[in-house]
Amino acid sequence: TVAAFVGYARSHDPLASDDAPTFYLNGWEPWLQMQHKDASASKLEAFPGVEDLSRGYVEEFEAHANAALFGKGPTAATAAAKAAATASDRLTKVFIAPRGARTRLHRDNHGAHARLTVARGRKLYVALAPADAPRLSPYDGTTATVSGRRDAAAPAPGSSPGEADSHSPVDVLADDVRTRFPDYARATPYVAVLGEGDTILVPKHWWHFAVSLEPSVTLMRNFWSSTNLDDLTALQKSTLEAKLRALKDAGLLRGSIKKEPTRAPQITSSSS
Repeated sequence: TVAAFVGYARSHDPLASDDAPTFYLNGWEPWLQMQHKDASASKLEAFPGVEDLSRGYVEEFEAHANAALFGKGPTAATAAAKAAATASDRLTKVFIAPRGARTRLHRDNHGAHARLTVARGRKLYVALAPADAPRLSPYDGTTATVSGRRDAAAPAPGSSPGEADSHSPVDVLADDVRTRFPDYARATPYVAVLGEGDTILVPKHWWHFAVSLEPSVTLMRNFWSSTNLDDLTALQKSTLEAKLRALKDAGLLRGSIKKEPTRAPQITSSSS
C-alpha cells in the first residue's frame, strides 16, 4: 500500500548498507486511478504565470478526429472530452522517495515541458540546456556507455525515435564523472535545492537530474504551451495513426476518412 511505502521512505537509510537498493515510487498517477473524481485534478492544471494548453488542445484534436471518422454529434464531443480528461490526468504524477533516491539524468519525451513541486521534504535538482546534449553521452538505442557496456537503465534498441536518446548514463554527482565522461567537463549544470512548496519549471528538451535530500513527495506535471504545441500535434497524430492501424488490422475500419485533422486546432490561451 502507499501507506506502507511512506513508512519505508521515512525510515530508509541509504548509508546503512551499500547492498540495499533504494526503492522509489516514481510516476504514480492517482487521479487517473480515482473511481470517484472531484475537481482536484483539473485544479492541478492551473499554475500562476504558466500557460498549460494540454487538455483543451487534446479535446479539440480528438473532436476533429472523431468528426472525420464518425461525423459530428454529441457522442463524438463527449468522447473527445473524456479522452482529453484522461490524457490530462495521465500527465500529473506523484513521486514518493526516501532519502537518497535519484531520478537519473534525462529529458522528457514528446517535447513536453515539466513542472515539479516539492510538497514534502527537500530535493536537489541539476538541469542542463539542450545544447549540452552532445556532452552528456545520451543513449541512442544502439550504444550504451563509453565503456561499451549496456547500462541496466538504458533504453533497448528499437526504442521509438526521439525517446531512445532521452536518457544519459552520466551521474552528475559521481566523483569520477569527468573521468568517465570527459565531455561533461564542458557542460554547464544549473543547480537548485527545493524545499516544501518550491516549484521548478523544466522547459522542453532540458536535461534534469534529481536526488531526495530527505524523504520527499513531489507533484509533477508534463504540459504543452503555445511554445511547443507542434510537439503535441506530432504526438496526437502519431497516436491517432496507431489507432487507425489497429482498427484496420482488426477489420473494423472501412471506407475513407472524411477529413484528416492535418493541422493544429485553433485554441484560445487559458493560462493562469
